[in-house]
Amino acid sequence: MRIDKFLSTCNITKSRSIAIDMLNEKVVYVNEKQVKKASKVKVGDTIKIVFISQTKSYKILEIPTINSVKKDDIGTYIKTI
Repeated sequence: MRIDKFLSTCNITKSRSIAIDMLNEKVVYVNEKQVKKASKVKVGDTIKIVFISQTKSYKILEIPTINSVKKDDIGTYIKTI
């Protein structure tokens, strides 16, 4: 799955356009490498988002096959580290 779609599907970002903006601003890393919006993610990858005041990291546990993950089910797909 593409990183921009993954971020929005798993509710890490509110929308795909916000995810794309973050990727264009080069604040998103996968496995410590800066990525573009078309980069693919897989199970076991680590996503790091560098904000001005903080950094958030997530481990991918599973790739969703649906378009939107419910808030209660997010733990099935990502783990905050």
